[in-house]
Parts: sequence; C-alpha cells; structure tokens
Amino acid sequence: MDKYRLQSTAVVNFKFDSYALTPDAKAQLDSLAAQVKSRDNFVLEIEGFADYVGSDQYNYQLTQKRAEAVEEYLAAEHGIPPFRMFILGFGKSRPVADNSSREGRAQNRRVEVRLMVRSLSSDTTAQGGSTTNSQ
Repeated sequence: MDKYRLQSTAVVNFKFDSYALTPDAKAQLDSLAAQVKSRDNFVLEIEGFADYVGSDQYNYQLTQKRAEAVEEYLAAEHGIPPFRMFILGFGKSRPVADNSSREGRAQNRRVEVRLMVRSLSSDTTAQGGSTTNSQ
C-alpha cells in the first residue's frame, strides 16, 4: 500500500443492530463507484464500526457484516471486482463520536470506504522531483 494515496472517503451509516444499506448509504456508494468506473489503479479499504451497545464479539461480527454488505453492493451494482476491495470489522473500537448520546451512537454505526489510488509517478516525484510519465 506504500504506492497508494487516499483520493476520497465515503462514510455510510447504519440503523441500530442492522447491516442493511439505507437508500442514503446506496447513494453515497454510487457516488464513490462513479469515481472508479474507468480506473484500474485503485483499491477500496472498507472498514466497519459499531456503537458501544452489545458485546465485543457481537459488534465485531456486526461490523464485519456491515463491511461485507458494502462490498457486495459495490460488486453487484457497479461491477467492482472483489479483489480490489479489502474489508475489516473493528467492532466498537475507534468511535468518531461520544457513545453516551443517541446522536453519537448513530455516528459510530458506520462503514468508512477509502478510495486508494496507486501513484503512477516515479519515486523522484515523491522526493520533490518531477516526471514526464502520464497515463
């Protein structure tokens, strides 16, 4: 992954105790998929998260199912090959909001999808040089 850089991130949220994609989640994923239609130099990192309600084991399973739901949607609806997607479930670790409020818990029930694009430039570009390679 050293030669990949983050191009964009999509965040989709889920209802309590669910891994079903909402219409809003599908719209977010459709927008992300449009960015990779004609690319062949990308990977998607798909990371699932949960709020603090429930056991650790249950939340890890739920976040894995959430990430899988995103992967399955992107493959079925947009033809993105599964080998371009890497999924992880993180359970209730790494919250983005306070779990003591309803709004915070809702923000923590999410999947983050990072579009990572392979850099096509030479190593000299990363060190401040330039290159004439284009694609």
